Amino acid sequence: MTDYDNREKSADIALLKEMNSLRDIIENNSDWIWEVDVTGRYTFSSAKSIELLGRLPHEVIGKTPFDFMPKDEAHRVGKLFAEIAAERIPFAGLQNRNIRADGSEVLIESSGIPLFDHNGEFKGYRGIDRNLSNLPYNASQRLFELESIYSSAPAGLCFIDTALHYLTVNDYLAELLGKKTVEVNGHKVADFLPGIIPILQSALLKAYCNDSIPDAEFQMPDKQRVFFMRINAARYPSGQVSGLSVAMIDISALKKMEEKLRSSKQHYRNMVELNPQIPWTASPDGMITNVSSRFEKITGLTREEALADRWLRTIHADDRHPTLISWEHSLQTHDPLDVEIRFCHVEKGWNWMRIRAVPSVDEHGNVECWYGTAEDIHERKLLELKLIKANRRLEIQARTDSLTKLPNRREFKKVLAHEFMRARRSASPLAVLMVAEHILQSIRAMGIKHSESKFRKVTISLGVTVYQSHLHSSITDQSDLMLAADQALYYSKKNGRNQFNLAELPC
Repeated sequence: MTDYDNREKSADIALLKEMNSLRDIIENNSDWIWEVDVTGRYTFSSAKSIELLGRLPHEVIGKTPFDFMPKDEAHRVGKLFAEIAAERIPFAGLQNRNIRADGSEVLIESSGIPLFDHNGEFKGYRGIDRNLSNLPYNASQRLFELESIYSSAPAGLCFIDTALHYLTVNDYLAELLGKKTVEVNGHKVADFLPGIIPILQSALLKAYCNDSIPDAEFQMPDKQRVFFMRINAARYPSGQVSGLSVAMIDISALKKMEEKLRSSKQHYRNMVELNPQIPWTASPDGMITNVSSRFEKITGLTREEALADRWLRTIHADDRHPTLISWEHSLQTHDPLDVEIRFCHVEKGWNWMRIRAVPSVDEHGNVECWYGTAEDIHERKLLELKLIKANRRLEIQARTDSLTKLPNRREFKKVLAHEFMRARRSASPLAVLMVAEHILQSIRAMGIKHSESKFRKVTISLGVTVYQSHLHSSITDQSDLMLAADQALYYSKKNGRNQFNLAELPC
């Protein structure tokens, strides 16, 4: 064997020893050494995976770190790791919870560096994981710090088991309950806050179903304070629900502010919706509490004089009583008010106004106040009155002859129908003349010229008929009387005019 062969054999032996030494270092290291590719899947795992995860290396390779984490933890850590990998940077101290093969939970701290091939292409990470579950991190000091923070927190904090008993409460919550912490711990929640039980039961149900627990609001029994509640499920390492962690923050001031803002918005919204002229408000019992300054200009009353029920003195005496009745009806039934009345205007005298109002009610239907407006409708009212008078004149013209100013044929038929029915009921005679005697006298006195008449003036021709119910039983309608009188009138005109003729009715 040549010297070259001896040197080569010695190098192989040295390399083998170095590799065995490196393997021993890896396998006997207290940390778990691993490598992942660009997709985050394990390509190498030391035997320490057995101790940390309870899984052999070949059971780990091909999986991702997130396959061994609870769902919510996998989402959290996966998001962080994606940001790190995108930057191709090292990371250290990334704490994460993992589920062992036996179902128990282990806390791991991960650190790693990026790997690149000979072309500089990123190919994954190499790193180590360290078990923090049993790491003595000055536990007594840390527990003291946590208890101090828990006890003095300016919010109600407590831990409630699945049977809805208080296991621990902080000083703030105990003070809210009017007790000391030792008087609350171990007792049922229902003994102190029975109204909160439905919220906790719903939260437990969602925890068992692995659903997120929504925030809630709770009003203390004294109804003076409102609390915002945030509830989180607590679990054993195996994942089983162990209870509920509850935090309560006093939001009473915020709720009052919201209520005032809502009330203010509703107040001005109603004002805008109803107000073309003069806005006003009243208490639930109908007393005026606020009124626009424009009311003072109209009535001459000061704002103080207009408040309460003193505004009634400005209403016309004829309108005052009906207005009070309508207002009282609205106050009792909560119906809107809408009346038109006359106010005493300082410049115009009696001035027509339209008064409207609607109630503002709470969630129980109780009136909180009334919102109203007073609208000047004087000009419109005057036009309405003029229109009424014009309609009356038209009605008179419709039933009056334009020449004689006496009732016309349409009005005559209406009166005749009434008289005919009366004659039948009373068995009294009824005579029909197509022109009344006073018309004859009026026409003669007027002496109206008529060139085509042989009398050279307007004359009167009459047709007459007489109805007696016991003699004319076949007559059932006043139109028969009109027909007979018309025939008699026609005969009078045909036989020289300026005369009258009597038409006999059939028996």
